[in-house]
Amino acid sequence: MQHSGKKAIPNAEQSKGTPFWLKKYENANYITQQRVRFAFYLCIVLVALNLALIILTSYNQIKNPVYGQVNFPTIAPMLITLVIFMASTFILIKGWFKVASHIILITAFAAIWSVLWLDRNHSLQRLDTITYAIAILAMAPLLIEKKGYHILIYTGANLLVFFIFLHLFKNELMISDAALRDYKLDTSIPLLFVGIIGFSVFHISKNAINHSEGLLKDRIKAEQLLANSEKKYREMTEFLPQGVFEADLKGNLKYFNKRGLELFGYSETDLSQDYNHYVNLFSLVQEKDLMRDNVQRLLQNKVSKGNIYHLIKKDGKLVPIQVFSSLVEEDGNTIGIRGIVIDITERIEAEKAIRESQELFKTLIDSAPVAMSLSDMNERYIIVNKVFSEETGLPAEKIIGKTPSEIGIIIDEESKKKITNLLAEKGLVENLESIIYEKGEKKIDALYYSRLIVVNNKKSILSSIINITEKKKNEKELEEYRNHLEFLVKERTEGLAAANEELSAANEELYSQREELMAALENLKKAQQKLVQSEKLASLGVLSAGVAHEINNPLNYISGGVMGIEKYVKENLSDHVGPLSILFDAVAEGVKRVSIIVESLNRFGKQADTGYELCNVHSVIDDCLQILEEKIIDRVSIQKDYAHEPFTLHCNLRKFNQTILSILTNSVQAIKGAGTIYITTKLRGNSLELIITDTGEGIDKESIGKIFDPFFTSKDPGQGVGLGLSFAYETIKEMEGSIEYDSEKGKGTTAKIVLPITVNKG
Repeated sequence: MQHSGKKAIPNAEQSKGTPFWLKKYENANYITQQRVRFAFYLCIVLVALNLALIILTSYNQIKNPVYGQVNFPTIAPMLITLVIFMASTFILIKGWFKVASHIILITAFAAIWSVLWLDRNHSLQRLDTITYAIAILAMAPLLIEKKGYHILIYTGANLLVFFIFLHLFKNELMISDAALRDYKLDTSIPLLFVGIIGFSVFHISKNAINHSEGLLKDRIKAEQLLANSEKKYREMTEFLPQGVFEADLKGNLKYFNKRGLELFGYSETDLSQDYNHYVNLFSLVQEKDLMRDNVQRLLQNKVSKGNIYHLIKKDGKLVPIQVFSSLVEEDGNTIGIRGIVIDITERIEAEKAIRESQELFKTLIDSAPVAMSLSDMNERYIIVNKVFSEETGLPAEKIIGKTPSEIGIIIDEESKKKITNLLAEKGLVENLESIIYEKGEKKIDALYYSRLIVVNNKKSILSSIINITEKKKNEKELEEYRNHLEFLVKERTEGLAAANEELSAANEELYSQREELMAALENLKKAQQKLVQSEKLASLGVLSAGVAHEINNPLNYISGGVMGIEKYVKENLSDHVGPLSILFDAVAEGVKRVSIIVESLNRFGKQADTGYELCNVHSVIDDCLQILEEKIIDRVSIQKDYAHEPFTLHCNLRKFNQTILSILTNSVQAIKGAGTIYITTKLRGNSLELIITDTGEGIDKESIGKIFDPFFTSKDPGQGVGLGLSFAYETIKEMEGSIEYDSEKGKGTTAKIVLPITVNKG
């Protein structure tokens, strides 16, 4: 039967050096290969020995006087043995190892006993041949592969043949009974001993081999599991959005996932042969020494906190990254590091944008003429403006991080509860009158505004406080006067019952006076609101005039410098006048455009609130568009249709300018991408209609009724605080005009202003 041993266990030496004639055993296990190799070489030796033995025996028989010629009965077994050994070699080459091994053993024993039976030499020479049987029996464990009891069978068979031989040839061998018994005992014990030893050696070797094979299988299985685990790890890392790497302790990269290759700017071709020859981790960052120090700290502390470096990509571009790393250990020894690389470009840009937004927000509230603050949901101040610091008498650094009570500001309990409830329900507190105490004493009456906004992904409270102490004082005086009048009326009524008609007339007069007082109170409220807005515009005017002045001076230097350069080129570099003239024209055009903007700012800054004056509506619109040009250009198309008839309009230039600027700013901000703003002026009798229509996002029906309320805004945080249209509404009312808004969500918004004018007739 063809050899069918256990499935081969992968081994570095399994088929190493296998003779060409034994290729059938390439897939056999290592032990079987060694047995086959031994049997093959043994057959070769036996064939060679048999040939030599046949030749030598034939020669001895011819020379021996007993024979005098070749004794064929003696030579025949040798010839048969030679043929059998040659056949065994052929069978072995064909892959029938077990069959060949048994043929070899049986043939060897048969040859020995045939010599004992047929040889005619002296008895001692014939009996000495038994030692060959012992030698062959000792060799049996090398040829028998699976079943050890075959050794015992061969041992028993040889003993049986040995005993039969002794009894048959006792007389011929001239051995006495006593000598025969001694010889049996002396020969049987070595045969049995060799058989038992061979059987034991076979089983010990087999058990050792099985044990080693089991250990090897376990190791191979563990290595396979490790390989599968590593394969899964590699596959998972390929889908991670971060770069993943492995490197040895010298920084030589051993692995990069797909995202890592993209992040570092390398391709798989760049790293396809040997990472050590191409990329070193320390050479990939700008801060090489820092990375080496961090790796040493990692080796000591076993912990990485996420270090930030500047990655040098293959093309030389620098990219900010954060690296989290850990140690790679094998058999208890640290052999390298592995880590995750995160591109933090967007995070850094976002942090920069947040800082810039915070600075802009701080600048805006600092320019407000009322006390304003930004606090967290625990009422701890984050930002306060200059007016707030002036009102409290504390510098900003002593206010930030503290609550109102910690700096001695206490709002009355009733107002505090209302503020908490309104913020929780609506996120907005409007026109809430409250009393603010400082160190337990009443300080001011205040009008409180606040709304919830989101800053840095956290809810915050934006608040403003308007001091209305004087207003409350006036109201109190009016109330006392009214009460006094009512007291006088009551006293007069009780004392002058007879003068009923006079009393009625007096009552009517008193009621008339009361109405006049209420009207005066209403006018006082309006005056106070105008005063607040006036202060805001005054601050904006000063800022505009200052900016115009600061821009105008360097602008004159630029204009004069360009003219001087142009003159110098024409006089000294006439050959270059042609190519440079385009650049000179471009600079001149830029200076001209900046001059127009500066002139618009200057006019806006020089306007005063001293009263009404003649106003050129179209110039005001054009100035505002000039100021907004940077936000309009290449994005928003302006379509103007101005009235051609002459007319006269009187207005407060500063307020009217701010009104038009607020309306146009809202229209520009409402257009998120490309869009159009239509501006039309028409004369209707003694009125001027100014219509501004945009194609922006529009306003929903729920919000359209609130757009003129102070602090109402539907814009994103940082784009407005909701005072522009409130101011515009008051300004148009002062001019005895009207302003209306019509809007549809998703289609656009139309603002219509109607103002009284004087038509100039030819």
